[in-house]
Amino acid sequence: MPQPVIQAQVGTMKFGVTEAQARAFAQSWDSGGIKMILDNTSISFANAWANIALKSALENPEVQMAIFKYVYDKMKAAKAGPTQASPAVPPQANAAKSGLILTDAS
Repeated sequence: MPQPVIQAQVGTMKFGVTEAQARAFAQSWDSGGIKMILDNTSISFANAWANIALKSALENPEVQMAIFKYVYDKMKAAKAGPTQASPAVPPQANAAKSGLILTDAS
C-alpha cells in the first residue's frame, strides 16, 4: 500500500521524492559494484526517509537563510551585468619599435 508523500513546502513551492523516484534510485544505485536488492517495504522506508530529511532541511531557518543568500547574490550579480574579463594577452601600449620584422616565409 503506497504511503502518502511527505512534502516540504517553501512558500508556494513543494518539494518531495515520489516512491517511483525512490524505486528508480534503488535500482540504479551501487556501491563499488555492489547492488542492493530492496523489497517494497525498504523502498517505502527510503522514500519516507528522503522526504523527512528534505522537509527537515528546508524547514531549518539556517538552511532557508543560506538559500535566500545564494539566490539574492545570484540576482544581484545578474542585475550588475556580465563582468568584463581581462584580455588573455594584455595590450602593449608603449611597445618598443624594432626595425627588424620577422616573417615565416617557408
